Amino acid sequence: MNPLLLVDYYKTEHHRMMPDGATMIYSNFTPRKSRMAGVDKVVFFGLQHFVKDYLIGAFNRYFFKSDKGDVIAEYKKHINVDTTHIKALWDLGYLPIEIKALEEGALCPIGVPCFTIKNTHPDFGWLTNYLETLIS
Repeated sequence: MNPLLLVDYYKTEHHRMMPDGATMIYSNFTPRKSRMAGVDKVVFFGLQHFVKDYLIGAFNRYFFKSDKGDVIAEYKKHINVDTTHIKALWDLGYLPIEIKALEEGALCPIGVPCFTIKNTHPDFGWLTNYLETLIS
């Protein structure tokens, strides 16, 4: 399945809501609270596996290396919005993002970001938060 379909639907229109002139979106993934008394840290793990399996593997297999027409038709079948930005991403041929993270297995205090993500190409600021659903 095209991994761009694994999204909260409202994010499919975020590309149209970016402020004029915005070229970079920088976001963080922060554990907000514990549901267990006395627990004030989380073990951060799994991001490397996710990056390899989804952001590299699935995106290459089911998006970038698939026929552009098929990718767009599948996207429009499930998410009927303008696809200009999706076509542009396919044409680019890679995910223009940068992720910085704590080491796998690190203890991360509640309220401290485990990782950050930003776009590295000025035309793809929408992608930063679009990927949040999949990463979560």
